[in-house]
Amino acid sequence: MEQSDAAVYAKVVARAWKDTAFKRELLGNPASVMAGMGIAVPNGKIIKMVENTAEVINLVLLAPPTQAGLSDADLEKAAAKLRISLI
Repeated sequence: MEQSDAAVYAKVVARAWKDTAFKRELLGNPASVMAGMGIAVPNGKIIKMVENTAEVINLVLLAPPTQAGLSDADLEKAAAKLRISLI
């Protein structure tokens, strides 16, 4: 049975927490590491990896939905589905 990208990504994060050399490679070349772990990396896309620390919390501003003509109510529903966790 094939694992979801989210399950594989969870393993990537756990490994980075334990293995400093792996973490350095992940931060320096995330697309290669992710592809090597079986996570599909779309051609032509740039992947950036950042690390939260005790002093720095990185937030990602998601790109807006690409569907034209979404109403404000549709956008509010989409935003409500997002769960943001600050650790």
